[in-house]
Amino acid sequence: MHTQRQLMELAKERNGLDSFTALATRLGITRSALSQFRLGAPLSPGLAMRIAKLAGLDSAYVLACAEYQRASRLEQTEIMPVWKRIAKAFEG
Repeated sequence: MHTQRQLMELAKERNGLDSFTALATRLGITRSALSQFRLGAPLSPGLAMRIAKLAGLDSAYVLACAEYQRASRLEQTEIMPVWKRIAKAFEG
């Protein structure tokens, strides 16, 4: 499973972008917002899908990774295994 930080790094690398500012522009968000998401702020489903496309990953996998990270941050231990199973199913 990837963290949001890892997913954004992968999207940056796979698109040959030289900075996170360039990635933010490609995603249609500010550099400041990208920094917050890299630090763990919850991703919207739409943004998760755009990251998935740039990273070359299944959007269901990226959504599950993001939701797992959100559940972890909120200490929702009962839902974390569910998101982990979903992510593994779409990990490819």
